[in-house]
Amino acid sequence: LLNKGQVIGLIELGERRRTRNFTADEIRLAESLASQAAVAIENARLYAEAQRRADQLRALHEAGRALASDLRLESILRTLTETAQRLTDARYGALAVLDAGGTSVAHFHTVGLSEAERGRIGEPPRGRGLLGAVLSEGAPIRADDLARDPRAAGFPPHHPIMKSLLGVPIAARGKVIGSLYLTDKANDRPFTQEDEDLVARLAADAAIAIENARLFEEVQRLAATDELTGLHNRRHFFELAGHEFQRARRFRRHCAVLPQDRRAPFRRDHAIDGVFEDEDAIRDGESE
Repeated sequence: LLNKGQVIGLIELGERRRTRNFTADEIRLAESLASQAAVAIENARLYAEAQRRADQLRALHEAGRALASDLRLESILRTLTETAQRLTDARYGALAVLDAGGTSVAHFHTVGLSEAERGRIGEPPRGRGLLGAVLSEGAPIRADDLARDPRAAGFPPHHPIMKSLLGVPIAARGKVIGSLYLTDKANDRPFTQEDEDLVARLAADAAIAIENARLFEEVQRLAATDELTGLHNRRHFFELAGHEFQRARRFRRHCAVLPQDRRAPFRRDHAIDGVFEDEDAIRDGESE
């Protein structure tokens, strides 16, 4: 079977009942069948490749939409890691995010490991070995055999043995803020340049999403704390109180507000189960 001058397979014909030579017409028929089979096989390959590319682009698009509509950091990390694993057909995936100073790993999310495996492994990586190399070098790394890479630091006890790795840094405003890691591509295949390019595209979206989530968390923190003292402010008090009252109603338990007012003695009607009976008094007491 020939396709563009390259052998892609063969058709073998034989006669079991008696020994004879194939005629010229039979040979031409077999060649015609082989030619048609080669075309059909190539078309099937092209269709499968087109489907695979469409699935990859769809995964990137879906991830982009999810990241644009979500500001919760843990949810963003899960979406990114699962998408990277799906794009590369990897068995394991992980995403590390550095702290604000860029000196240590603040968040580490994994896919492919069970809860029991995570529990046995214990503490997440601290950015050494090849994981640290991706962060420090700020460039993608592909390793087909981790055991032979001089940058590898080995695995901790109870960690599954992994053979191959693809690591891609996540950078924002020229600074590395994290990295995506994929290990053990399906069927023991090595990670390719195409895999690296796809994860690099995802890493660009990841940088924006992580920065937005961090800004959102900072805005939330500032909205609930006093800028000068760093103490929780009035908004935080009422949000917390509302949450506790809702929980008390749900579980049918008692919940009371005990205002502190130095100008007047404590009145029992200020502490009412589940509701603000005298909200003005509570607001006045909180503002003191």
